[in-house]
Amino acid sequence: MSTPYISLLLPTKDRYELLVRMLESVEVNTVGIPWEALILYAEPGDKAELLQQRFPQVTVFDQADHFPPGRPTWPAMMQFLLQKATAPWFMYASDDIVFRKNSIAHALNALNECEGLAGGVAMAYRNAVAATPPWSEYGVDLTLGDQVLVNYGFLSTPLCKSLGGFSDEYKFYCADGDICLRVLESGYRIIPCLEAKVLHDNVLDQLKQSSNELADADIATYRKIWTSRYYPLQNGVRRLLPNGHVSDTLLPQGEYKKSGNEINGVPNIEKGEDALFRLHQASLYVPGKPMHLHLGCAENNLDGYVNVGHATDRDSAKSTKADVYANIKELRFPDNTLDEIRLNNIFERFNRVEALGFLIRCHRWLKSGGTIYIETPDLAGSAKTLLSTASFKDKMTALRHLAGIQTETGTCHLDLWFPERFHVTLSHMGFGRIETKSEKQNSPPHLYNVTATGVKKVDVPTLKLLQAAEDLLWLSTKSDSEIATYELWKKQLRNFLKYKPIYT
Repeated sequence: MSTPYISLLLPTKDRYELLVRMLESVEVNTVGIPWEALILYAEPGDKAELLQQRFPQVTVFDQADHFPPGRPTWPAMMQFLLQKATAPWFMYASDDIVFRKNSIAHALNALNECEGLAGGVAMAYRNAVAATPPWSEYGVDLTLGDQVLVNYGFLSTPLCKSLGGFSDEYKFYCADGDICLRVLESGYRIIPCLEAKVLHDNVLDQLKQSSNELADADIATYRKIWTSRYYPLQNGVRRLLPNGHVSDTLLPQGEYKKSGNEINGVPNIEKGEDALFRLHQASLYVPGKPMHLHLGCAENNLDGYVNVGHATDRDSAKSTKADVYANIKELRFPDNTLDEIRLNNIFERFNRVEALGFLIRCHRWLKSGGTIYIETPDLAGSAKTLLSTASFKDKMTALRHLAGIQTETGTCHLDLWFPERFHVTLSHMGFGRIETKSEKQNSPPHLYNVTATGVKKVDVPTLKLLQAAEDLLWLSTKSDSEIATYELWKKQLRNFLKYKPIYT
């Protein structure tokens, strides 16, 4: 039998007929896709043998052989099965679901579109018995911070194992949300795939009484662990449907409280934090209002913008006008939430890999129709000064303008930009209506700057942006002899997008 590509992890007890129906729907949906089902069976009897005869991909574990008497917690059962999984992707499955036509293929295709950057995919599901209208339609649930929750879908097996698997902090509820948020926090995306459909036949579940006490305890644990990093839900669980979100926009909640997470009394966004929530806590973001971000503001505080000082500049007197501090290279915003991103004399501090990775992030963060504005020293304009009859002093000043102040590591310029480079780069990164302008300062020493603007037209899949960035990186090689260097750049680019160190 071929090495499985997907593993289904499934605890069950006395619903053999439903289990067979579920596995038959898997069989229909996995033609050409090797799979396995790891089933933890309570009181299997002879049904385990019948199941394995019918489905050779099934491995049955007798719960009594691996757990003490009583009912194990859901995370404990999943953790046991996860350690047995061998496929690159796994699903915490259920015996009362049915996969609709081509649903598994759609989900795997969505993962392939973000190859190397996605930690999971959420499939759309609906309940056969829906307590409220949103669950009568196929949709994807959202959890804290409006993040995608995998109820049914696939998560990366090696990634989840590296993150410790399922948390024993929970008894039943919220352990799925917990592992999803840990995947997101590690720098990977979870992709919603509304084309991949799963019917949850929850008729029998409606006849059972759930433990409210157990649910309340797990939900309280979930909130205690995560609401400091992701804002809480307001009106119960929200869903992503084909026609958009159900209910009003989910708003960040909570009041900003002064803490050690500040620099000279100014809020500081720390690594891994949801920046939008942090800005709301600091009264710098008003839900429903346009969001204009000014990154690397230094002494230039612009009206109508959230002015973000680069955290590495915090000891510089020039940065005292920032509304908030952050290491700009580590910022995280939800997709499609920003109206404008303005980078004033900060982009030149990104090396070639970081610059392309950051533009991919900006494309994701901006709404369709959102604008990016970048200003850097202009290499082409400065070259005019260097090749002119200007004084040697003016030429050295132009060179300093290109290379940076260099009073500390963070003030060194790592790359050089000019109008044509901006035009080519932004067009590759999914921006249109691109305009560039080279300007010479009126006062001595008449330094040159270049500005570039672009508009995000539509969402471009991350994989396509990644491929475009790799094409641009190839243009920086000297010859085919630099294949090893090029492959290293590609690896560094993927690490940057995962918020991992690019130098190892």
